[in-house]
Amino acid sequence: MAFSLSFTLASICLFLQVLPTFCTWDNYVQAIIKASLDEHAQAVTVFTTVSSRTLPFNVPELPDNFTCSNELNIPELPDLPKPPQTYPCTSFAPSTPATSVHELTPGDIKVVGAMGDSLTAANGAGATTIVGSLREYRGISFSIGGDDSYRQGVVTLPNILKEYNSDIIGFSVGISDREAEDSFFNVGNPGDIARDMKYQAYRLIDRMKSHPDVDYQNDWKMVTMFIGGNDLCYYCTNKKMYTAELYIQYLQAALDVLHEEMPKAFINLISVLKVPEIALLDKPKCNGVHCLFCKCAKYGDDQDEMMQLLRDYQNYTNQLVESGRYDTSDDFTVVVQPFLEETEMPLLEDGEPDYTYFAEDCFHFSEKGHQEAAVSLWNGMFQGVGEKARTWYPGSPLTCPSEGQYIYTYKNSPNYQFPTNTAPVAPSTTKVPSPGDDGENVDCPPDNSDEIILTASIIYIVSFCVLVAIFASIALYCRRLGVKSGMKRNLESKDVHM
Repeated sequence: MAFSLSFTLASICLFLQVLPTFCTWDNYVQAIIKASLDEHAQAVTVFTTVSSRTLPFNVPELPDNFTCSNELNIPELPDLPKPPQTYPCTSFAPSTPATSVHELTPGDIKVVGAMGDSLTAANGAGATTIVGSLREYRGISFSIGGDDSYRQGVVTLPNILKEYNSDIIGFSVGISDREAEDSFFNVGNPGDIARDMKYQAYRLIDRMKSHPDVDYQNDWKMVTMFIGGNDLCYYCTNKKMYTAELYIQYLQAALDVLHEEMPKAFINLISVLKVPEIALLDKPKCNGVHCLFCKCAKYGDDQDEMMQLLRDYQNYTNQLVESGRYDTSDDFTVVVQPFLEETEMPLLEDGEPDYTYFAEDCFHFSEKGHQEAAVSLWNGMFQGVGEKARTWYPGSPLTCPSEGQYIYTYKNSPNYQFPTNTAPVAPSTTKVPSPGDDGENVDCPPDNSDEIILTASIIYIVSFCVLVAIFASIALYCRRLGVKSGMKRNLESKDVHM
């Protein structure tokens, strides 16, 4: 009985985690479903077709009133408490409010925001199963999460900023998608690419303007933009669509919108990371996810070409910002934060990859990875331009700014001067290629996903039957108790009358 109950509870938990997949059907979701069935045979699939093949049994149906636009209220298991920690630095409020973006201190920041893809949405960051990688743990996202506090063990950029200004607003909390209220000023969206950043910029501006607690014209804002991983993942499928020239033109279009329409803003622009490093994560479940979601980085024919594209993305990003295009006033600036440019796979002492930095899907950051990224981002803000770390150093202590120390920009960094031969990147007039142009077919190692899906689905049906049997047994037991109690009361009543 104890085994059956445990098995049933596990099935319920897995089923609850799989519910959000009704609302999405893209390569990533397919990859997660297949990998989850490979890694956890008891996982559930409730799709009536998989790869255009009808499953040989009936599956539970959704309620008639179900729509994907409805917010799914999925119960959460309580998180294990994190050990408390002290903030290692001395907190201080600004002596006088900043009047220039080049004189900002942490305490001047009132509003935070973020733009990007699933790394900004924190997909899978707190998940314990691979299916959980479909969930967006925005409250612990390194750039915009605001769950609990730094002292309660949640290390994010907003939680560090809270130590200097407890009234900061805009951070995400909990698990939610972009449309949920708890997402606040996190407009990052899983699957987005550089082309989507202009739309995200307008979306972020609208949210800030409409928020009753934001003085849009006068509050200092810090926005973190992190994009490019998906562009690299898709490159080999359409080499004309994901060129470095188009990438930087899309990036420029988004930054131009922020520059023109967002006053009093400091923009952290994080350089794209070394996506090809995921090739070192080679567990079976990892290979399945990478094959369907990011096969260009792992299985592409020309890895040298991929690395050159990565460098071009990074170099063009630096050239755009170093052109001075976004340093035309004292109330706006963009600063490239390069701490992921040379970051390589974290390794254990035996030389094997340290999977603890990654979510169960072997692609996104785990909460540990998000914490390291948050520390690196914060530390980079207090490293002068030209002296910033281009890799993260796991376990590095948090940099403690001195009272009155400014967050570094291109203009206030003591050892930096703008290049004299860098021209702004020209706006795009190029027609965006259609999907499939000049792409290549990338073959992945064969798998036995169909058999796994069938086996896991059968196990799900058995689990469901066990669940029904248990509840039926409980109901029958309770009914018998009720009958016995009723008979006992009748007998007692007869005794009294006699």
